[in-house]
Amino acid sequence: MLSEPGLPSIDQTVDFLDGGGAVGALMRSHDWSESPLGAPHSWPQPLRTVVGLLLQSRFPMFVAWGNALGFLYNDPYTEILGAKHPRALGRRFHDIWPEIWPDISPLIDAAMAGHAIYREDLPLVMNRKGYDEQTWVHLLLFAAARRERPSCRIVLCMLGDDPTSTC
Repeated sequence: MLSEPGLPSIDQTVDFLDGGGAVGALMRSHDWSESPLGAPHSWPQPLRTVVGLLLQSRFPMFVAWGNALGFLYNDPYTEILGAKHPRALGRRFHDIWPEIWPDISPLIDAAMAGHAIYREDLPLVMNRKGYDEQTWVHLLLFAAARRERPSCRIVLCMLGDDPTSTC
């Protein structure tokens, strides 16, 4: 652990990224210099904990961290991303999903305000394979904001049933 006088120590290890399938391996080898998240060794403990959990999950999940909503996800979520994977890793949510941002941003705002959000069959037109397709998504959004550090805001999304169903 690194520490400076008056500052909390920073854990230089990234063992929370161990395992996690192909996306876990991608996170370990990714160049984080362009990401609003910064390098994993500098991530705060709440983000490390959530990422460690989502990497082990068999359910499609993503987490969006901080004011920039830096985007992380697991192996099952790669099917939802389609051609957006692996470019999506560490980017801003609205840069990855501009086509659904007008529909999803009010839900994220509500989650950031402390409300858990659940939607069944949320209709979204997604461009995952180079063309627009109508999808129906089952999602559950949780958020946490630390009052002492408002920049430590996190949205965790779990998708259930058949999040890739199309018409």
